[in-house]
Amino acid sequence: MKQTTLLLSLIVMITIVYLGLEIFNDDFYSEYVRWLIVPLVTCLYRVKTKDNSSFFYLFLLTFSVCEFTRGIFNIIYQFTESDLIDKIQFFSGNFMYILSYTFLIVEIIKDMNLKYVFKKFLFSIIVLLFLNTYCVFLVSKVSIESGYFDGILGMVIEVIYNTIIMLLLSVSLLNFFYRESKKAINLLFACVCILVSEIIQGAFIYIIELYILKILGSFFMVVAFVLLYIQATMSYKGDKLKVFEKKKVIN
Repeated sequence: MKQTTLLLSLIVMITIVYLGLEIFNDDFYSEYVRWLIVPLVTCLYRVKTKDNSSFFYLFLLTFSVCEFTRGIFNIIYQFTESDLIDKIQFFSGNFMYILSYTFLIVEIIKDMNLKYVFKKFLFSIIVLLFLNTYCVFLVSKVSIESGYFDGILGMVIEVIYNTIIMLLLSVSLLNFFYRESKKAINLLFACVCILVSEIIQGAFIYIIELYILKILGSFFMVVAFVLLYIQATMSYKGDKLKVFEKKKVIN
C-alpha cells in the first residue's frame, strides 16, 4: 500500500511539473521530466496488479522504453547534434510507439467474440473502415506535403502510424458497443484522447508552431493515460452482452 501511494504521489507531482513546464514554454526541462511519467505508471500498475504478461502490460512497457530512450537521445543530442541521431530517434521511436499501440489493440480484442462482432456490427465496421481510410489519407497527406520527411521510408512509417491510431480508436468503439460497461467507456475516452493528442501534436509539427497546441497535445495524452490506468483496474464482469450470451448458451 505504501509503495503504490508513494508511486502515485510521485507520478502526480511529476505530471504537474511537466505540464507546468509546458505551459511556461520550457522545452529543455519538460523533455527531461516527461520520460519519467509512463515508466512510473508502468511500475505502479505492476506493483498494484502483479501483472507482468498481459498485452496491456506490454503496451505500458513498450511505451515506457520508448519514452525512456527518447530522454536518453535528448541528452545525447545536447552534446552531439547530428542528423543520424535524429533519424535513429525518429525511426526507433515511431516503431516502438506503433508496437505499443498494437499491443493495446490486441488487449482490447483478445477476449471479444469477433464472429459475433462482425455479425452484429457489420454496418458500423464498414462505415468505420471508410472513415479510417479517409482520415488516414487526409492526415498523412498533410504531414507528407509539409516537407518534414526526406525519404519514402519516413512517409511509409507516418502512414502506418496514422493507421494504427485510427484502428485503435475503431477497435475501442466496437469494444464499447460489444461490452456496454464503465471499463469500455473509459477505454474509449482514453483512445479518443490519444487521437486528439496526436492530431493536435501533428498540427503543431506539420502546420503551425503555435505553442498552445503543444500544451493541449500533452494535456490530452496525460488524460489518456489516466483513463487507461483507471480502466486497467476495472473488470468487464457483469457486462450486459456477456450476461446475454450466457443466457443464450444455457437455453
